[in-house]
Amino acid sequence: MLEGGANDSVQFAQVQLERGPQASDFVVTDFATERAKCLRYYQRYHANGADQIVASGAITRSDAVDAFVPIAAPMRTDPTFSNSGSLTFYRSTDTVNVPSPGFNHQTGGTNGLGPGTGIFETDFSGQPDGHGGVLVLNNGSSLIADAEL
Repeated sequence: MLEGGANDSVQFAQVQLERGPQASDFVVTDFATERAKCLRYYQRYHANGADQIVASGAITRSDAVDAFVPIAAPMRTDPTFSNSGSLTFYRSTDTVNVPSPGFNHQTGGTNGLGPGTGIFETDFSGQPDGHGGVLVLNNGSSLIADAEL
C-alpha cells in the first residue's frame, strides 16, 4: 500500500505482461521496429497547419478520379481508405472538391501496384476525363489507410 501526499506519483518502466505461470525473458524492441509493426495495420496522414499533397492521379471517367497514395510502409493487406475533413483534386485548369467520405473503391499495394502504393477511386460528376492532377488533403483533415484484422 502506498501512502503519500496528493502530489506524489509512481512511475513504471519496462513492464511486460505474461500469460501463465512462467515469465519469459524481457525483450526490448527499438522504436523503429515497433513503429514498422504498427504501420502494417494503420497509417494516418494529417494536414496540420496547411494543405498537404497526398497523392497524384487522374480523372479516369466523367464521374471519378483515381489517385495513387504513397504508403509509408508495406501493409499486411490491402488497406481501406477513409477521410475526415475535405480533399480537393487540383488540375491545371481548375479544382474538384472530393465528396466526403469520398471513397467507393479502394485497394492497396498487393494488387499489382507494388509495395508503397495505394489507390482509391472517388465519385463526383460532370468532369472531363483524362486530366491529371494532385489530391490535396485540406488543412485540418485526415486520410487514413487501415489494414486492421
